[in-house]
Amino acid sequence: VSPTPITVIGTDTENEQSPHIVQSFVDKEEIIIDPLSKPAVQTQKSISTTKKRTRPAPKSISSKRLSYPAIMKKAEKRLMSGKVSQAITLFKQARQRKPSKPEPLAQLGWCNLAKKQVRKAISLFKRALRLNSGHGDSLYGLGYSYEKLNDKDNAIRYFNLYLSRYPKGSKVGVIKNKMRRLAP
Repeated sequence: VSPTPITVIGTDTENEQSPHIVQSFVDKEEIIIDPLSKPAVQTQKSISTTKKRTRPAPKSISSKRLSYPAIMKKAEKRLMSGKVSQAITLFKQARQRKPSKPEPLAQLGWCNLAKKQVRKAISLFKRALRLNSGHGDSLYGLGYSYEKLNDKDNAIRYFNLYLSRYPKGSKVGVIKNKMRRLAP
């Protein structure tokens, strides 16, 4: 008996709304793949070849059971270790959990700065400020972003806003040094 090709349509593990197709050759048996099971584990002995197999999302970024603070902490660690794509995924998940919090948006801004996408970072910092007009990290992020664009006026504006709201904040020394360099 020659193997018969079948096509199984399942769910992409990284984006559960995006379909993927796995084509396998079987010996006249129907295979049902549970999208929640690991694609690499298949108990059917009749499978001889798999043309395409999607991999499950790495366990390191799975956050379905984590709390908002735990997701944020994990994402910040990823960002600090240079794993920007993983950090973005986690910050987006945190944003879904707590859409009224400015922190995930601000952190997504820092991720975009790490990817040298300054204008996108500015947009994210501004969105965070719409949620909390005094969010210090967003004020600093905007000043930093405008400095990167050589927009001295806006950089100074946002650095001054930070200083006026947080005169003893953790970034005061850094901001004062930056402002000395930005001054005409």
